[in-house]
Amino acid sequence: MRIELPSSALGLLERIRRLGDRLRSVGQPVTSSVSLLLVVAGICVVTVAYLLQYGVWPALMAVWGTFLLVFGTTWYLVVRWSRS
Repeated sequence: MRIELPSSALGLLERIRRLGDRLRSVGQPVTSSVSLLLVVAGICVVTVAYLLQYGVWPALMAVWGTFLLVFGTTWYLVVRWSRS
């Protein structure tokens, strides 16, 4: 027994597939720009921690900024690699 879909359902499935393709192509630049923003935020946090120099908070800021920097750079490289 084979189930036949009406043409309206097939049209709806095709529109959903095209929407998914469009969102996937838009998502790559968005994730790329978010990863670059993480890198910039990491650099800023590390810079502020360096300017403050003494205490627990600057040390935590330096660790957090380094994490943002590494995470953002890795995310950016993964997105770039997946496009090629």
